[in-house]
Amino acid sequence: MEKKINTPLRRTLIEVIIILLLLLWIPVAYEKIIKFGEFKNSVFRQPIPLWLKNPVAHLVPVAEATTVVLLIFRRTRLWGLYCSLVLMIIFTCFIGLALVGGYKNALCHCGAVITGMSWPMHFFFNFFLLILSAYGIYLTKNNKVQIPSGELHRGLVGQKTV
Repeated sequence: MEKKINTPLRRTLIEVIIILLLLLWIPVAYEKIIKFGEFKNSVFRQPIPLWLKNPVAHLVPVAEATTVVLLIFRRTRLWGLYCSLVLMIIFTCFIGLALVGGYKNALCHCGAVITGMSWPMHFFFNFFLLILSAYGIYLTKNNKVQIPSGELHRGLVGQKTV
């Protein structure tokens, strides 16, 4: 049997990443839910296939709100980080396509968090959050140090740990 020990620096980094992601996802999800009519109209003006517009209009706010809930609780945090990563990949690709001219009339309805950013700045902001989400997954999955059971190891302040 293997015992696992959390490392304080990784835990702190994970907490900082979660806080930064929540600072993004809470207002973005809230604004889309509160102003759902505006958001839905914005989606219907996007250069995406007509059959995809209604599902996107409903699924995006639900996915963002779900991401918030999953990030809040420690037991579901890894799932929240995965949701954040997937959403950021989708949004970053959408902005990337808008930048290279794939979507001539693309609109951003990200809310007050990102209002006023140029498309290139928005792309790099999203890319940073995508990397942050991926790094959060890496840290969370590798947050434990394996210690073979039955062996005694010195702790940080000299106490014996098992």
